[in-house]
Amino acid sequence: IGGMSRAGVFTRPGTRTHPAARSGPPRRDRRVGVVVRPATPRDAAAVTDLRVALLLAEAAPERPAAPRARVERRARRLTESQLADAQRRGSRQALFVAEDLARGEHVVGVLRCVVVRSSSFALPGRYALVTTAFVQPAYRRRGVLRRLLRAADAWARGSGIAEMRLHCAVRNQVGSLAWAALGFAPIETLYQRLVPPEP
Repeated sequence: IGGMSRAGVFTRPGTRTHPAARSGPPRRDRRVGVVVRPATPRDAAAVTDLRVALLLAEAAPERPAAPRARVERRARRLTESQLADAQRRGSRQALFVAEDLARGEHVVGVLRCVVVRSSSFALPGRYALVTTAFVQPAYRRRGVLRRLLRAADAWARGSGIAEMRLHCAVRNQVGSLAWAALGFAPIETLYQRLVPPEP
């Protein structure tokens, strides 16, 4: 389930504080032994692996992904930079990971949010954009993504953000259903057209 595709834009209004989303120790899902916590620079390798899996899973036949080695290098550099920035006080981005403690703190999911400023003529003036969201297939349909999103909700509220958005490809029906179940609804459609070659 990804939030990096280019297609319909989904939005989710702010929600009331859920007990599991308040600050404190990592949130644990007793059903699967998973905890959700802010990602740290030491998670760079695990987060990179999940991002590469997301990119390859979302690659369309007409727009295949670059060679895996190149994707991994770029994803690692980007991830390290974002993780470092997220540690700064007042950072405009946050990354959360879900890990299975039963498997030795094995990271099984990731979600990244960034504060985006919209046009000065539009409301809201700021919103949180989910740019990356991925849960390993074996851990899906177990509430892991929901718990990652609760952590992002708490961060958004603390940043004064009342709305959350993401992109989900039209062909990603599983992702669309998952995001709808989590309270997102489509608000606009992004159209694509390839520029034809010279006649």
